[in-house]
Amino acid sequence: MSDSEEEIKEKQLKLVFVGEPNVGKVIILVYDITDCDSFDNMAIWIEKIKEDVSDPLIAVFANKCDLEHKRAVRLDKTKKFIEQYGLHTF
Repeated sequence: MSDSEEEIKEKQLKLVFVGEPNVGKVIILVYDITDCDSFDNMAIWIEKIKEDVSDPLIAVFANKCDLEHKRAVRLDKTKKFIEQYGLHTF
């Protein structure tokens, strides 16, 4: 990833957390089942959330489930990730 892409991602993370920290305790993360990067980036989001929000309830939703034939993120990988971070899924 180039520096400019990394800078863009960092700015996006900062934009989400502008304002009063610890106001929202429920965080919803959505990933695209056809895009491994969107799934892998959730780990970055979770670390940032845990830095800024005390005891957040984090729920994960899969998007584009109608494109099962293009699935790039395997279900077993998702289940392992959910367990690893103690997340909720729907």
